[in-house]
Amino acid sequence: MPETLECNDKIIKYLSSEEVSSLIKQSNYKNSNELKDIDKSDLIPNIYEGGLKVWEAAIDMCNYITKNGNDTFKGKTVLELGCGAGLPGICALLLQSSHVYFQDFNEVVLKCYTQENVKMNGFNGNQTTYISGDWKYFNDKVRESGTKFDIILTTETIYCEENYEKLYQVFCDNLKDTPDAYILLGGKLYYFGVGGSILGFMDFLKIKNDFNVEVVDVVEASVPRWLLKITRKI
Repeated sequence: MPETLECNDKIIKYLSSEEVSSLIKQSNYKNSNELKDIDKSDLIPNIYEGGLKVWEAAIDMCNYITKNGNDTFKGKTVLELGCGAGLPGICALLLQSSHVYFQDFNEVVLKCYTQENVKMNGFNGNQTTYISGDWKYFNDKVRESGTKFDIILTTETIYCEENYEKLYQVFCDNLKDTPDAYILLGGKLYYFGVGGSILGFMDFLKIKNDFNVEVVDVVEASVPRWLLKITRKI
């Protein structure tokens, strides 16, 4: 049976871990190198980036945007970066975004998880685009199309300080140059063993001096989670 996530007045359906495993076994990805060690770790840098798990910050973002985003998403072009299950992007579709791009490092995640979740919630290919690969490849691909985004959603993508520059470049290159365009970024206050943190990324953006950053939500937990709203300095 599918899982369900209730967010204010929205209900999002997504595949259970058993259903995802079954799809992968039936697919061409069952012997993929990127999946061979996922039973041992949720994250294998540059091989498997954790997309087959629903992370806490994605749920936080769904709760936030279904409560606060009814008017801001309608008719907008949205990107969910590092999407995994794609739950925030599905929320954007439920809030009547015109088109949502889903990006994840791993093609298997998009094919066997994200796309299936999107279809399960009643949306078709006319409203969505899926791009797998690292952020540089994504930048090059989107640049070819000339697409810019009104809203960028991303969660749990700041766990590694080495990736801050790449993430920043995606923001710079792909967010529209308009006053109402913004980024929502969710993550943990700190990540054990991998070096990243919300405060560290905020300091990084402060040094770059291209974006304004506002903390719009805090979820208290053993490791607190913050949600940031990031806008261009125009």
